[in-house]
Amino acid sequence: MTTERLTFCRELIQASPKQYIRGGQMAAFPCMTTFFLVSSTLAHIAFAGIVKPRDRSRWPKPNCKMYYPVDPSYDSTCPDVTAYVCATNGQTYQNECFLCLAQWELGHRIKFDKHGKCY
Repeated sequence: MTTERLTFCRELIQASPKQYIRGGQMAAFPCMTTFFLVSSTLAHIAFAGIVKPRDRSRWPKPNCKMYYPVDPSYDSTCPDVTAYVCATNGQTYQNECFLCLAQWELGHRIKFDKHGKCY
């Protein structure tokens, strides 16, 4: 919003109700709409984490079979996506693909522990 627009909105808020109408139209509507949109967005951001926390324990475990190479000489590549996964060895992997490839290479000593970083 420009400075002129903010000044216009401030003047409308301080004016009497009869001064809200300019040329037969209600001039305060854009200011009130802007105020409502900004305040509702800020309220959503502020309360989103409080009202509905993420329960990562209910997320599905990775299906590692889809990441295993077709044959041992095939070099698998994982996508460059950051979605941290914690393994039972205490190491954090960038995403489930890296965890599954480590599990394939090192055997089943490494298992999926949880979504998110290991602490």
